[in-house]
Amino acid sequence: MLRSLFMRLSLLLLVLVASQPVLAQDDTEQANNLIYVNAVAWSHDGSKIAAVGIRQPKTQGYLRIIDVDTGRALYQLDPNPGGFTSVKWSPDDRFIAAGSYDQNIWIIDVQNGTHRATLSGHQATVNDIDWSPDGSKLVSSGSWDGLVILWDMTTYQKIRNLEKGNLFPFAVAFSPDGTRIVIGGEGGMRIRSVNDEQLNPPWYFRELNVGAVAWSHDGQRIAFGTQTFASAVNPNRKGNAQVYVIDSNNGMQLNNFPTEDGTIYGLGWSPDDSLIASHSVDGIVRVWEVVSGIALESFPGVTQYPTGISFSPYGGRLAYGGSIPGDFAISATAQTDEVDAIQALANIGIQIVVPDPSLEHLQAIAEACNAPATIEQSLTASIETDRLTEFVAQVESLSADAIPPACRADLLAVAEALASR
Repeated sequence: MLRSLFMRLSLLLLVLVASQPVLAQDDTEQANNLIYVNAVAWSHDGSKIAAVGIRQPKTQGYLRIIDVDTGRALYQLDPNPGGFTSVKWSPDDRFIAAGSYDQNIWIIDVQNGTHRATLSGHQATVNDIDWSPDGSKLVSSGSWDGLVILWDMTTYQKIRNLEKGNLFPFAVAFSPDGTRIVIGGEGGMRIRSVNDEQLNPPWYFRELNVGAVAWSHDGQRIAFGTQTFASAVNPNRKGNAQVYVIDSNNGMQLNNFPTEDGTIYGLGWSPDDSLIASHSVDGIVRVWEVVSGIALESFPGVTQYPTGISFSPYGGRLAYGGSIPGDFAISATAQTDEVDAIQALANIGIQIVVPDPSLEHLQAIAEACNAPATIEQSLTASIETDRLTEFVAQVESLSADAIPPACRADLLAVAEALASR
């Protein structure tokens, strides 16, 4: 039976973790000694980014919690052997959960800077995880073990298996109201009720392999990205990946965005649900306009194991992972004052871009964070780009309690990106 490329990589990584081969004397270790940041997640208050990945060829784990304003590492974890695939913040930003190649889920107490718990129950790499909106539960998918597990996050015990061997699940996500979970993998996707143990919902898009899923913030739509390799379900699968948008209530297709990329493993909606960002195994990050399906921009990403990407809380910035020299990244836990925050983040493998900078985008951000009337009034359709320097100065002059810090940062990022065009 054919397995997916991702499953084969998972198996290979598990073998590497177990064996830890010794490098030959003539190996060019420096050329291969890289850290791949697989997934990033912005905290809900916008002050921190969690980044996880794997260091090769040593198969060492890489986990960082970064202060966005300074680029300094607040917490680090580098298990050896190890390697992380996915990361998500709890709704209160107290904890992060990180899925791992060691078949476990690591729970980190960010407030106390401690490894709080390890969730064990999968029999393969943990591909994806997600917290329920109230923080009481976690869902995880395990790829070729066929398991999707629901966890109690007050006891750190398994509640039950949501799937067991019916499809190879790659991606999972809670609905915004916490009542449903979407599961995507080889052979399509399904939407399960969290509380109905007997529910056996239908499969959608069984002719497709699904590599990533994401709910819109209003809960009415689900986006998913496809896989492009052959599999047991689709042995003749060919072509490029696509992003689909469906109605979450009936599974009807609302839109799809054809790409020129390979399998999509990273997917995310902007906070206002107007944009979708995708990250493909080809190392391409694309930003799509949902209504028109137009690809607005593309950015270079990471070509090894890309998964999680993350919009900032007000949507002005987009974070995703890259690859970096391993020796530098392991030691770069504190940045000097001479290195600005954006460069410091890049040094730790986190890329920050401003998707679709526009006056309309600025207006949407200002409205979302209830910016002072003077700010919103200055953002009219008639404002000229050369006046954006005045707007930047106006935002910078606001008192600390005038708008949330994350909103201030997004407004400045978008205005500065727009002014530089």
